[in-house]
Amino acid sequence: MARKPPTTPPDAPEPDDGTGDASRSLTPKQAAFVREYLKDSNGKQAAIRAGYTERSAEVTASKLLRNPKVYAAVEAGRAAVAERAEVEASDVLRELLRIGMADMADIVDESGEVLPLKRMPLAARRAISSVEVEAVFAGKGEARVQVGTITKVKFWDKPKALELLGKHLKLFAEKLEVTGKGGGPVQAEVKAEVKAEVKHVEPDPERIAAIAGLLARLGALPAAGGAAPARPADGAPDE
Repeated sequence: MARKPPTTPPDAPEPDDGTGDASRSLTPKQAAFVREYLKDSNGKQAAIRAGYTERSAEVTASKLLRNPKVYAAVEAGRAAVAERAEVEASDVLRELLRIGMADMADIVDESGEVLPLKRMPLAARRAISSVEVEAVFAGKGEARVQVGTITKVKFWDKPKALELLGKHLKLFAEKLEVTGKGGGPVQAEVKAEVKAEVKHVEPDPERIAAIAGLLARLGALPAAGGAAPARPADGAPDE
């Protein structure tokens, strides 16, 4: 009876291929955790996706990240991602620079004819958006023959490329100007609500009598209980 080949235990370390990869010293589940953790840096979800028990996934993730080998693999993975991102960013900036510095003289010969694409410099080719070739004919009917071609070369938007480069290098100081209606100053309207409370006060007879007596002595009002002094008629002499 044929013997079955030995199976690798679930937590057995992955075989080392001599490359020095940090993940080679991890178990398959640990390596899976590292791969998942690098996606979103969520330890609990990475542990669940790697096949660990969901109930204790958060504790498991904490233990895994404290494991020196797992931690080293995570750091190595992050470094690789950062390196790739840096290369991609430099590639984008290089392409923008090619577009922004494109020179029409690089794509024509001494007579002004457009060079074949293969003879153009690489930087000039990558700055080209499109190339159109139109045939030029002369004559009519059977006598109509092609006498030449017109080549139209269109570059990518140079001002836009320079603008993006300038923003990346922080060459431009952007200002935000806020104006009101019709370009005038901004007007702010402040509304305040004032509430007045009127209280009814009972009159004080003694105070009223005292004020009335004072006014009577001054000749403005009769004394309390007295008649008002008669006003002299017009033209009558004052006493």
